[in-house]
Amino acid sequence: MSKKVFYPLLILIFALAFVHCINEIEQKNMWFDEVYSWNLSLDSPKTIIETASGDIHPPLFYLTLKLWTSLFSDTVFSMRLLSVLLVIGGMFWTFRICRQLKISHGKILLILLLYTFSPLLIYYAQEVRMQSLNLFLTLGSTYFFLVFLDKKKNIHGIVWAVFASLSIYTHYFALLILFSQFIILMVLYFRTQFDSKFTRRVFLFSLLPLLAFSPWLPTFFKQTSQGQPWRVPQNIIEVSSGYLRFFNEAFFSYYWNYENKGVIFGVNIVSALLILFLLIFSIRYFLKNDGEKLPIIVLFFIPSLIAFLISFRQSIIFSRYLLITVPYLLILFGMLIFSFKRKLVSYPLYIILIASSAFGLTINFANDYKNNDYRKIESYIEKNSSPNDKVIVEPHYLGWIIKYDNWHKKTSLPAPDILGWVLQMQIDSLAKRNDIKNVWMVLDYSSMEKNGYDSLNVKMTSIGFKADSLKEKTFYPYPAKVKTAYFYK
Repeated sequence: MSKKVFYPLLILIFALAFVHCINEIEQKNMWFDEVYSWNLSLDSPKTIIETASGDIHPPLFYLTLKLWTSLFSDTVFSMRLLSVLLVIGGMFWTFRICRQLKISHGKILLILLLYTFSPLLIYYAQEVRMQSLNLFLTLGSTYFFLVFLDKKKNIHGIVWAVFASLSIYTHYFALLILFSQFIILMVLYFRTQFDSKFTRRVFLFSLLPLLAFSPWLPTFFKQTSQGQPWRVPQNIIEVSSGYLRFFNEAFFSYYWNYENKGVIFGVNIVSALLILFLLIFSIRYFLKNDGEKLPIIVLFFIPSLIAFLISFRQSIIFSRYLLITVPYLLILFGMLIFSFKRKLVSYPLYIILIASSAFGLTINFANDYKNNDYRKIESYIEKNSSPNDKVIVEPHYLGWIIKYDNWHKKTSLPAPDILGWVLQMQIDSLAKRNDIKNVWMVLDYSSMEKNGYDSLNVKMTSIGFKADSLKEKTFYPYPAKVKTAYFYK
């Protein structure tokens, strides 16, 4: 394909990807993790770092979001646009990686077209979380890693180390990409593809990210050793089912399981066949010592294997943590499918894969919610509340979603009062307050701590409040019910 044809088509594909990413970007609600990102970005850089050290993720994304919102505002569109640009940036690195691997122009266009229609990449392009930044940085690190191995110039090694360092400060799973790169180095070393001088340099640059990360290592070990209470041990069936779901979400949307039984069955079968195809042909090419495909095989399978093993001890959402491997998965499919010499076989197969993802993208846009959708709850309370009413949201939400919508005048509800971290603390505080006469209690059953939820009326009566049973209502947003109750003195 000539450059005069290739580059205009390339620009069109990038434009299509951008259109997909911003299409209905404000349609879905801001869910808890996104609002958590926003709420934390309001703090000073020092407080952000301190808070992140007590949470489960490193601080770089929150600091980046703070800088972004200070320049471009904290509207839903603006904050999600940051993720859009990072995912498009990841697409650029994917293109550069394909060029570095000397993949032909026509195949690059098809690989990028599959990236453009990937429901999972589009889903996280519209989420205010660190997955998009991690994707951008890990892909950048891989590109400069491959260029460094090819050109052997120190500048490329330095840029590789910088991207890798920043990615680890964004998400701990970036370590899996760095580890995969180290595995590639070891394989090439034992194949004697390095001279002694370059060997010293390449392993030095591979250690620089760990050196840069060393100040955060105590925090990293503390957070990873403690784990999180919602992550439970799993058996082989549960882990395998979770990994199958990763493929379902990568090619058929995060919402595939809300379709009819025929679609659900078909999605599971196709994903199982894709996994089987990948395993068979990747093992085949790895055993053939195919140097061209080695980096992509390692960069996809090593993180997948480690995540698979981790999930036995602590359950994880594969699609969220392995999003950084999706571009390698798409390139790998391109390499393996196009290894068939007959174009009448390879091109139709890849086009079918793109069509499947396009179908998944329609499912993604057909659903207008993320987790913890409080929009109907806000509307109900707003419709039935009086000017002097207070709002208390329990548990971990603490009303941050309502707080955000209040700040942006999307609701007339006041920002909720925070009187404690669990329900009993809220009630104990209410007992000491004489200024609160009328109060809405919002109980979110997605909480890990639900003690006292079902005896709320008794507890509120004991501190002098009466319940208005006509205003009590239960909602069922994903993933758990939310109960609203109104009390007055």
